[in-house]
Amino acid sequence: MKKEIVNLFISLKKKYKKKIIFDVGSFDGRSIDNFLDIDANVIVHAFEPNPKLFSVLLSKYKHNKKVILNQIAISDVNSYKNFYVNSFQETSSLKNLNVNRHRQDKNYTSKIIKVKCITIQSYMNKNNIKIIDLLKLDTQGNENLILKGARIPLSKGRIKYIKLELIFEDYYSEQSQFSEIENNFLKKNYKLISLEDLKYSSDSKILQLDAIYKLQLMSTKRRH
Repeated sequence: MKKEIVNLFISLKKKYKKKIIFDVGSFDGRSIDNFLDIDANVIVHAFEPNPKLFSVLLSKYKHNKKVILNQIAISDVNSYKNFYVNSFQETSSLKNLNVNRHRQDKNYTSKIIKVKCITIQSYMNKNNIKIIDLLKLDTQGNENLILKGARIPLSKGRIKYIKLELIFEDYYSEQSQFSEIENNFLKKNYKLISLEDLKYSSDSKILQLDAIYKLQLMSTKRRH
C-alpha cells in the first residue's frame, strides 16, 4: 500500500495544500498511521462502526486534530443497518458471511449490532467538504453500496483518487463485484492505475486485491 500512496501524495502536492482523506474501514488505525507518516499536511476523516475497534482509534487519535473520528458506517442510505461482528475482527462487515463459501475457515459471526450509516454525499454536505483527495475503502464487500451513495460526488469529479479492496472469492453474501464497480460507477470518469497487494489461495486462485483509480480530466460543464 505505502509505495503507491506515496506516489499519489507526490502527485497531489503539485496542486493542493491541504489533502482530505476519507479512510472508510479504519480498523485499528494502521492506514491512518501510513497517511500521517507520509504527509503531515492531511486531514483524515476516519470511519469505523465496530465499537471495539473504534475504542482503539479513540485511544490513539482523540487528541490528534488531523484525525476526525466517526463511529458510523458509510453506505448507500442514511439509516441504520445490521453490522456483523466476526471472530476475525478484520472481516466484520455490513455483509454477512457466506456460510457456503468455498474457502471454509474458522471465522464466524459472534454478534449482530445495529450501526448508523451515512452516504459519502451526505457527509460531504454536512461537513462542507468540496473535494476528497483520496477515498480509501476497506469495507469487506460493501464497496458497491458506498460508491452508489457517492454517485453525485463521483460524477462531478469531487473525488480525485479511490483506493478500494476487492474480494474475488465468495466470502460474503451479496458482496461487491469487480465487474459491477467497473460498469456502474467508475469506468466513465476514472481510470484504473494500479493493482496491488494481491492475495492468492493455495491453488493459485486470486482471493482479493487493492485497486487504485484516478479521476480523469473532465469538462468544466460536468463539474458544476
